[in-house]
Amino acid sequence: MKQSIKLSLSGRILLLQDIGMLLFLTCLFVSTMIVVFSAEALLTQNVLMLLAIYLTVILVVFRAQYAAVVLDGFQILAFTVYKLYFYASEQIPIEKTAYLWLLLLLILPAGLFLFIREFSATETANSVLRRQVEELTVIDPLTGLENLRSMYSNLARTMALSSRNGTDMGLMLIKLRYFTELRGILTTRGFERLRQRLAEIVQDTLRLEDRVYSIDQDGSIGVIYFCGSDGASAVKGRLLNAIAQKNAFEGITDKPLRVEARIAYAQYDLSFGTDAIPFCRKVESELQYDV
Repeated sequence: MKQSIKLSLSGRILLLQDIGMLLFLTCLFVSTMIVVFSAEALLTQNVLMLLAIYLTVILVVFRAQYAAVVLDGFQILAFTVYKLYFYASEQIPIEKTAYLWLLLLLILPAGLFLFIREFSATETANSVLRRQVEELTVIDPLTGLENLRSMYSNLARTMALSSRNGTDMGLMLIKLRYFTELRGILTTRGFERLRQRLAEIVQDTLRLEDRVYSIDQDGSIGVIYFCGSDGASAVKGRLLNAIAQKNAFEGITDKPLRVEARIAYAQYDLSFGTDAIPFCRKVESELQYDV
């Protein structure tokens, strides 16, 4: 039921957008035709009216709605007074296109107002939807790994379990060394393939119970591991060795590609409590020393 209501509202918005744009384009076409086929005596008047409409359109497009309404009202009033004055003082008949100009001054800005209002509503809804999707998304589509948001959430839970049960665990961060240079050397697709390959190497090297995360667009990877310091040191050595293999990144470019990584880790202790952010910062600070 809710979905059908949303669909009907979406259809209504699109319909109003189409109506607004149709009114605008139709009125713009009619006003242009009036100028093109106007008599020589009325040419200056009609050109000025067309320019006045364009000025109103500019204000509407730049969201100066109140200024556009005031200007449009002034144009209608001034043109009406102008035509009535010459009709009363010099008995100059009011041509049929004069009445048409009054309608155009009303309908053309109204159509554009309608289109912009509904289009803005659509853009606002899309912006909110994109933000909600980003907040809910926990999977990096390129590597298939959970992202940084998921890592923080799982790390906090794992820290709480470790403090309660006394199990050994820690956090390891893996960052590409010279990733700026790698981005400059590789194409966008090439760097994406490098990120995918690095994620595969890390997953193949670690045990099944260790949790692997893709934490940024530069190829960085986070790992929640379950072992003591000695085990973490051995894991770091295995990862460095796997990444340094000559054929580890074969096929990404035509030329041999050397990829190096910086790896740092920190063992969890009760002083960190269950707050994941200070624990992550501790590992990041350790990473700075791995030069």
